[in-house]
Amino acid sequence: MKAVLNMDRVNSVNTDAIGSAVFQMLDRLQHIPNEEQTVAAAVVVLLMCERYKANPEEIFRAARNLVAHAEGERDERLTAMRWFLKYEHKE
Repeated sequence: MKAVLNMDRVNSVNTDAIGSAVFQMLDRLQHIPNEEQTVAAAVVVLLMCERYKANPEEIFRAARNLVAHAEGERDERLTAMRWFLKYEHKE
């Protein structure tokens, strides 16, 4: 089976589902040192891109676009994630 991502779907993901997944990942990662959290998150992206034959740069571009759009819309999920990282996420 050929595992390939549909970039049209990547660029139009459900932001509610993304927000929920991000919160779950942040919650799980907070119990390890900050440096390990950051590298672990990057490794997950690289492994997922390898598995689904996606270019990591395109995936990060889609993520940056999603964040920029959310900022422009003053999206409550993005605000909540940033608040969680700043005030609740363990260092």
